[in-house]
Amino acid sequence: MTIWERWTSLSQSQQESIRNLRQVAEAIIESINIVYTEREAIKDHRKIISELSRVLESIEFDMQRAWGFEEDSRKHTWWLKPAACTCPKLDNTDPAYFGSGKIINEACPIHGNEVKEEKK
Repeated sequence: MTIWERWTSLSQSQQESIRNLRQVAEAIIESINIVYTEREAIKDHRKIISELSRVLESIEFDMQRAWGFEEDSRKHTWWLKPAACTCPKLDNTDPAYFGSGKIINEACPIHGNEVKEEKK
């Protein structure tokens, strides 16, 4: 089934939910971008970015449910969209790697803390 066939098989309510989730995800990404841009003026900017990233991850699960897909964090892509993210976008969306887990650049100003937290 193509993505278009899946979309047209969804109810109007499901389609509206997906549209709303996309808007929320876009707003969260914009918030991450603003916090990163203004980081010198924002106390605890890393903590705020980390929390917004967790919310974005939750929205991605909500989107998978709304589409009727299996919930799988390895298939998320919205986390790569903040402007300052330096994680390898091609590797994280390439079919050869996609689905095997996130490839995070430890120096990424958005996701590098996730790697540091895992190593603790």
